Amino acid sequence: VCIDAVNYEIPPEPAVFFFYNPFDEALMSQVADKIAASLRAAPRKIFIVYFWPSHPKPWNECKALKPWPVKQPPWPDAHTKEVVAVWTNS
Repeated sequence: VCIDAVNYEIPPEPAVFFFYNPFDEALMSQVADKIAASLRAAPRKIFIVYFWPSHPKPWNECKALKPWPVKQPPWPDAHTKEVVAVWTNS
């Protein structure tokens, strides 16, 4: 899919959304809000997988999601606490 993330129409079926640190916090917040609105309109199972999560705040503040425990790989750098973060609505 090649489209602006804010304009992407979220499909109403179960999904995994994969992010490799793609946006600044403002845009990530807009995307999180859009996914949360989609969940309210069509409840279903989703996962957010965020690699090198430099802007996790929008996901942490999303009331529809909760963190999913992830065993971190042994190779993060000295400035990174998490290599990957996952949230789900289950």
